[in-house]
Amino acid sequence: MTKNKKISLVITDMDKTLLDNDSKISKKNISSILKLKGNNIKFAIATGRSRRSLCNFMDKYQLMDKIDYIISMNGVNIYDAKSGETYDFGYVDEKIINDIYHSYKDYDVSFAVHEGNCLICNKKTTYTDIECEVNGCVANEVSDFTEVINKKYPKLMLIGKECIVDEINSKLTDSNSKKFNFFKSYDYFLEIVKKDVSKGNALVKLCELKGIDISNVMAIGDNLNDLDMIKNSGFGVAVENAHEELKKYAYFITKSNSENGFAYACDKLIDFPINENIPEVSMK
Repeated sequence: MTKNKKISLVITDMDKTLLDNDSKISKKNISSILKLKGNNIKFAIATGRSRRSLCNFMDKYQLMDKIDYIISMNGVNIYDAKSGETYDFGYVDEKIINDIYHSYKDYDVSFAVHEGNCLICNKKTTYTDIECEVNGCVANEVSDFTEVINKKYPKLMLIGKECIVDEINSKLTDSNSKKFNFFKSYDYFLEIVKKDVSKGNALVKLCELKGIDISNVMAIGDNLNDLDMIKNSGFGVAVENAHEELKKYAYFITKSNSENGFAYACDKLIDFPINENIPEVSMK
């Protein structure tokens, strides 16, 4: 495969993509990020996490100054890490949240929204614990979920066993009248966001705002919330552990997240100068 001299932006998902199975960034992946920056290639992250939790996580690796742009909450917000500028696609309406809750409240899932450092949910489970651990937040269980939901939120999460989440996802696929967007971001997570909100649409908007040719963007992901991003970019990359549907649309399938797939894709697709000395970064 011919290496590309025109890639000007690399954007990556976090969990199960840039991060290994222990939710850490490997030394090889860190070195690839530094190599990108050493060659004036912009680096961005597109994640379902909040911007606050992502920044806290990346700061542990002393990598915040290497990030140019952040797409957070699966496309709700775009953040320019250099200028501090933000762009919001908008939040999902409280009526939609309450309608979905009433439609599926008899299913054994938790309904949850993020607010500040809290995950407001109708019940705590081992699956909500996973979401709290990922985002560094605390679960706040409420007795009447609909009573609390009286405003718009970035997203609604349905959290539970994979088989139940899949069943609800199928029902939404059959019944959705395009009043909102939805996708699985993890085996246990189904996310509801405002209509037209996605990582892919946020990437298109980011490129418009910053004058970046999207055909020169390499995007890397693993799950269905990355699908639009992979489709819209010039060089869509799926890690080996990615959802099979994502792989169908990938320009390149790299190694798995546990095998430094991010670094492997960068080395295979980007025409870096030879024999660069890249310093290592250690955690604080």
